[in-house]
Amino acid sequence: MKRLIIISCLFLAIAGQAQNNIDEILQSIEASNRELQAQRELMQTQKLEAKTGNYLADPSVEYEHIWGNKTRPEKTGELTVSQSFDFPTVYSNRSKIARLKSSLYDHNGAEFRQTLLLQAKEACLELIYLRKQKALLDERLANAQKLSNIYTQKLSTGDANILEINKIELELINTRTEANLNEIAITTKLQELANLNGGKPIDFNLQNYPVVQNPENLDNVMALYVESNPGLKGYKSELEVANKEISLSKAKVLPKFELGYKGDFEMKTLNSGILVGMSIPMFENKNTIKKAKAQAKFAETQVESATLNLQTEIQQLYNQSQTLNSSLQSLSEIMQRFGNLDLLNKALESGQISLTDYFVELTPRYQSKQTQLQVERDYYITLARLYKFEL
Repeated sequence: MKRLIIISCLFLAIAGQAQNNIDEILQSIEASNRELQAQRELMQTQKLEAKTGNYLADPSVEYEHIWGNKTRPEKTGELTVSQSFDFPTVYSNRSKIARLKSSLYDHNGAEFRQTLLLQAKEACLELIYLRKQKALLDERLANAQKLSNIYTQKLSTGDANILEINKIELELINTRTEANLNEIAITTKLQELANLNGGKPIDFNLQNYPVVQNPENLDNVMALYVESNPGLKGYKSELEVANKEISLSKAKVLPKFELGYKGDFEMKTLNSGILVGMSIPMFENKNTIKKAKAQAKFAETQVESATLNLQTEIQQLYNQSQTLNSSLQSLSEIMQRFGNLDLLNKALESGQISLTDYFVELTPRYQSKQTQLQVERDYYITLARLYKFEL
């Protein structure tokens, strides 16, 4: 029994640890998300659809029975079996296009997956920020409650006035309101994660951000980001498909063929032979080559535009990460100089400073700490977007 309890405790500890690991949460969401599951099904459907247009046309079977043929009374019927097909290069080009489209759908699916996982990761980082904010508000609320108790006692003995009580009560009400809003925000983010996880709740209690290296070399990040970006790969696949469509359009200008069997029934005799036909596409594929070339030019422009936009986005994220990191270090240094509230509270209790002076000192402390938390959150979210290619 004792062994079973120990094993159960170990299992719960491991499970709890997994729930508080962002990578584990992302793996769970990837496996359970309904939109991702639908995207995978759509991708398979698209791949099958891309292959459906590269088969031979259906064979044709025709039988004609003749009554009262005055010109050839001995002929009673005619049977024709034929199969039409395009020039062989048409099938080879279609096969290549199907493979290229399969890669395109893979890239589109990877982009959808990456975007959704980034949304989930940002929700996790936002929850860490809200937990840190909750800890700050709990500290602030406890301090305000302590002051309220002290000054309520002082008011009863005549050592405090109603104006001082009002200041403290105002701080208490404001802090409680912020704490309530914080709880609502935490619940909302947890619900968002549950929705991303296919409706299954996630118990996320991580208090600190994961260790992430601040990027020092823009060129390295740029190269990795551009090389592995599924969206850009998708545009390049579209360009490859468009170029291959030009080859297909040129192949369709070549003749189509028809082979078959034909038999005439004359009394008790069957006369049979081979049917050979050829179709010259003079009108059906008019302007298809021009259209394919225009589509390829458009796809090429899309690749150039997407590459430029991606490079600009990375540059902006990199600059933002460096600015936020510098601001975060400066704020951390300043907050260390403030120290804790013990000295300030002792000065108030000993009468060295007034309550007004106390709040003059206290307010910028909390404002700076709140600003520090916001900058820290923005910094880690920016890094998550900058390292999106790792998802």
